[in-house]
Amino acid sequence: MNSLLTEIFSDIFLCFTGYVNAKNCLSQWPNNNNIFEAGSVGSLQILLMDINNNSIKLSSGHNHNYGLKAFATSPSGAKGVFDLVVVLDITSGYVNVTFFAVLAGNYHLHVQILSDSIEGSPFSFSIVAGMMLLYFPLCSPYPG
Repeated sequence: MNSLLTEIFSDIFLCFTGYVNAKNCLSQWPNNNNIFEAGSVGSLQILLMDINNNSIKLSSGHNHNYGLKAFATSPSGAKGVFDLVVVLDITSGYVNVTFFAVLAGNYHLHVQILSDSIEGSPFSFSIVAGMMLLYFPLCSPYPG
């Protein structure tokens, strides 16, 4: 029995993940905060999982977006979010959906893999009034 165990554990095993399973993905607002000030950057972290609840990053060693798409909606139809992007964090294995908060109100962040919503989507969040800095690189305060 001992020699069999030695033989088994001396071989190299390869582990392959399945496809991303939208219903098994884990997500969280950093610091459990889903309220953002206008002028700030909001972010939702997502850990992609396969059908067997394996982390795609950790078990495959690869990072792809796997057809992940995100968009924000508002019950009022207002567009209060700009520059919404999906960013792969190679070091943590998380996918971060980030956006620039602009207009105060209540919103929903929809995250899908292909056409399937990930678990918990849409994610509710709010934007409250805040300071916004505007930068106009082509404008000069002095005539000239």
